[in-house]
Amino acid sequence: MSEICSKTQHRTIISPTFLDLPLDIFDLILGRLKPMELLKSRDVCKSLRSAVDSFGFRFDSIDFHFQDEHVTIVLQDDGKRELQINAEHFTKSSLRILLKHASALNFYDETMDRYDVIGSFIKILKSEQCIKVKEIKLSRFSFENVLTILPFFDAQELQIIDLLTSVLASHFELITHLSQWKNSKSLNFPRNIDSKEVSHMFHFENFNIKMLNFDTQAAVKMRDDLMRRSTFKSCSIVFNKFESPSNIELAKVFRPDCTGGYKRYRDDTGDDEFAIKYSNDHLYYFSIKCEYGWQYEFTFSVTRLFSDQFPMF
Repeated sequence: MSEICSKTQHRTIISPTFLDLPLDIFDLILGRLKPMELLKSRDVCKSLRSAVDSFGFRFDSIDFHFQDEHVTIVLQDDGKRELQINAEHFTKSSLRILLKHASALNFYDETMDRYDVIGSFIKILKSEQCIKVKEIKLSRFSFENVLTILPFFDAQELQIIDLLTSVLASHFELITHLSQWKNSKSLNFPRNIDSKEVSHMFHFENFNIKMLNFDTQAAVKMRDDLMRRSTFKSCSIVFNKFESPSNIELAKVFRPDCTGGYKRYRDDTGDDEFAIKYSNDHLYYFSIKCEYGWQYEFTFSVTRLFSDQFPMF
């Protein structure tokens, strides 16, 4: 009888599993897996899911394309993986997993008739509260939705904001009160902004914007404030020539002795383009350019120069 009991006990002995490995060896194994492999391993069991989440993994970026019938998700690490989820099945749990494992999140509103898709997405974000990510892109969202979505992201973590959305000049100031806006370092906002709002960009290290009009008053603000800040690195401003002063007037803000730029085409009228160097009392040095784009648009750009470029002055 005792022999039978001994054999029975022997059969119930549980063999060690992957999760029983020493922590340092376990982490070494997880460290060899790619983000997509780690994501798949979460489905094995609850213990491994918890272990993988504690270990952590990051995708370079995750794109979410919201459409009427489905949501397309593109995961990018060392490769590119695409998933497609039916709009009705895009749940809190499926989004929650992905939000925690990306350095950059890009959201595209490509819906036509299904406004509830974006509404459901916003509800999911709201349940997550403070989402940690370094870069966010919101494309084709209404400005009202942008104002709702941005506060869900950790203002201390967010560094780059990319907005492709229309905004009324009278509403623009609303976004400047958000801590996410105030703390970010880089901005891409290629939509029309009034020139009087340019000072709201001065805390950014880099920014690319489009203005309804770019006047000499805005250029003076840049010269006397923005370009004296140690944090400023570069900016570009797209503007329409017909709604702005002559480009030579902009150049004179920085070089009063400037007599003209150069014409790109033989039938050009006026001095359209220029490239000058500027120093504000030898505090910082800059390259300033005004270049023709397309459909009578110009790009005014300022780039802070490194010390080894100073001899050019």
